[in-house]
Amino acid sequence: MSNSGEWSAPDRFSDNEVELVDEIVLSEDILDEDGSVIGELDDRQLASALREELDGVERALERLDAGSYGLCDSCGNPIDDAVLAEMPQARACSAHLV
Repeated sequence: MSNSGEWSAPDRFSDNEVELVDEIVLSEDILDEDGSVIGELDDRQLASALREELDGVERALERLDAGSYGLCDSCGNPIDDAVLAEMPQARACSAHLV
């Protein structure tokens, strides 16, 4: 896949969303938990991963606007700050992770 084309983020994207898109688009490798490369994404996989990440960010922004960001969807308890720092779009506390 070539990253030679420039893309322009829609106006509705926040700076964080633009950074997320850049990070996903520029990374074509799938990394194992230890950081080793286990394969390359094809265009469909990359598009799917990008859409999934953006959907999560958009849901997190909606929860932020509604005042429910950082609360578990299942029980309403706060999600640990460490979890949110690692995955800002988290929707479940440690008791309700699937």
